[in-house]
Amino acid sequence: MSNLINLSVGKKIITSLSGLFLVSFVIIHLSGNFLLFVGQDAFNTYSYLLTRNKAILYLLEATIIVGFLTHIILTATLTYKNRKAKKIPYYKKKKLGSSTLFSSNMGITGSYLLIFLVVHIKTFKYGDTQMVGISSFPDVLVRDLYTLVTQSFKDFLYVFFYCVGMFLLGGHLSHGFGSAFKSLGLYGTKWAGKFKFFSIFVGVVIGGGFMSIPLYFYFIY
Repeated sequence: MSNLINLSVGKKIITSLSGLFLVSFVIIHLSGNFLLFVGQDAFNTYSYLLTRNKAILYLLEATIIVGFLTHIILTATLTYKNRKAKKIPYYKKKKLGSSTLFSSNMGITGSYLLIFLVVHIKTFKYGDTQMVGISSFPDVLVRDLYTLVTQSFKDFLYVFFYCVGMFLLGGHLSHGFGSAFKSLGLYGTKWAGKFKFFSIFVGVVIGGGFMSIPLYFYFIY
């Protein structure tokens, strides 16, 4: 019995650490995407610098994929075990006072975000682009990802799909961020209020930050 408890606790800790790793990746990704507001040359230069060293790029991509798969598999496993352990059907369980829309539907939001990720990668990583020059490397032609991204954000359906995904991402991260600190034993009573506020802040900033980009290019640019 103790081994089962330890195994469950270990999975929660790994899930929390993988989640925090993904949060850090999302923050870095958002910071780079803000260069879209600067202009074509800045964003294309940033994209080129990210991809010019193939060995480092593949290592980073592999690390991120492992992080995603670890988080998804462990989260799904823990969710299944928790539901199976209930004496009454999950859909009939009484909502707790601390339960929220996102905490009760992490599986649904996570599934949408997984679909979003696949579409996002297909659209931008493998989308057709022209080759253009950049001021920092005048002898190099790079993929014009700036035009690909900004033109994609002229499509209302894609903008809507993107914004829904980023809204769900914000809520998912807000709940997941707080849960991670709980699982790691850092969410004491003394700091509970501050951690809750910070978790909401992180979700709003990340979700809102990503949503601001397509909304800007659809309605203003």
